[in-house]
Amino acid sequence: MKKRRYKYLAGVLLCLAAINIQIPDTVLAGTWQQEENSWWYQEDDGIWPAWQWKEIDNKWYYFDENGYCVTGWRKIDDNWYDFDEDGVLQTGRWIDEYYVGTDGRMLTDTWVGRYWVDSEGKKDTSIKKEKDLPLESLTLNKESITLLQGETANLLTQWQLQDTTRWKYMQWTSSDPSVAEVSRGKITAVGEGTATITASMGTKEATCTVTVTDSAVCKTALKLLDAQYIWGGNGPQDGGVDCSGLLMYAYTQNGYDFGADLNADNFARYGQEVSREELQPGDAICTCYNGERYQHILLYIGNDMVVASECGGPTVCSLGLSCDQHVKGTKCNCRTWKRPLNENDLVNAKFVRMDRYKT
Repeated sequence: MKKRRYKYLAGVLLCLAAINIQIPDTVLAGTWQQEENSWWYQEDDGIWPAWQWKEIDNKWYYFDENGYCVTGWRKIDDNWYDFDEDGVLQTGRWIDEYYVGTDGRMLTDTWVGRYWVDSEGKKDTSIKKEKDLPLESLTLNKESITLLQGETANLLTQWQLQDTTRWKYMQWTSSDPSVAEVSRGKITAVGEGTATITASMGTKEATCTVTVTDSAVCKTALKLLDAQYIWGGNGPQDGGVDCSGLLMYAYTQNGYDFGADLNADNFARYGQEVSREELQPGDAICTCYNGERYQHILLYIGNDMVVASECGGPTVCSLGLSCDQHVKGTKCNCRTWKRPLNENDLVNAKFVRMDRYKT
């Protein structure tokens, strides 16, 4: 082919010289030349592109080492390209089971719309693309919590959409680990103070304010966990405690002086009333299940938890005893325990603080 082009150009030059035609100074556009079933492009200066890309009339072509315009699939610099029957580079379309991008390169190992193309660039219809469901919100089950030093509590997360396809790794941090530490939603109260626990997933965050107290009253009450329920009992010396006896023991062991042995109704009258939202560890919750008097009392220890000495009556007591039948030496399942607050506790309840009696 090249010999043929050299002869062609030499002939042209000889003819021009013989007939003394003057070549104009203006630049002439290149032209397509056909040789058998192949095409090559002759520039206006008589040369032709070979082994290179060339844009002609806003279309891209590739010319091989012999200067011929390639057609069909061709691997160029480790990438596959497709050229139509006229040699025009194909872009941004499916070609059978393969897809070429906007630069003409065949795509591999990626999603094209809802189809996956494999490492060879072929469409794989066995792989289904999940619908993209963005994360809309992230919340915690508590916005604030109060804990005794050394206590633990668990925060629960909820996010929308539940079936989000976005990354679901939850990260937990504490603004002050010396007050409260957190690991996978489990909070550990370390020292007195306030810290903010943050849960984050993607671009969404949720926070909970943790207040840690070191209530000596609560600690004393917790030492009596599993102590036997005894009607009128005020401490270990009586073989156990009843509901008000538990609080009397916890308070008086820490310097509180009431000047009398208080029952639940008296605690309600003696204490400084606070709101449900103002409850702090060491406050008392006086409950009224029926009538006008307060019949039961609980010690609040934070995190919606209480310590209480309770008798469930004959239907709950393992010995079938009512409250006033529990005497020193009784051994049954009525006892002091730690439990969550429930709705019955809060019906007509009074929340009181006894700090004015601390000596």
